[in-house]
Amino acid sequence: MAWSDGTVWIDAVKPRKATESESMAGTIGFHGVSEDVWNFHIGGYQVCEKWLKDRRSRTLSDENITHYGRIVIAIQVTTGS
Repeated sequence: MAWSDGTVWIDAVKPRKATESESMAGTIGFHGVSEDVWNFHIGGYQVCEKWLKDRRSRTLSDENITHYGRIVIAIQVTTGS
């Protein structure tokens, strides 16, 4: 999972070496998530990343996808992003 150019890629693969400059973009993701929203923390947790990591081995239902969108909107309103 990675953030790149306003999209949270849930199937992104990170480069194997820190020096590699490969793109971390995937094929499945949530578009329109600002960097401020992606990096928003509460209690030491990066909210958008943590929510997805907690569901890593599951298939996201339509309800899950809608809920994630609401989380993103709530953080946008909170941060003014």
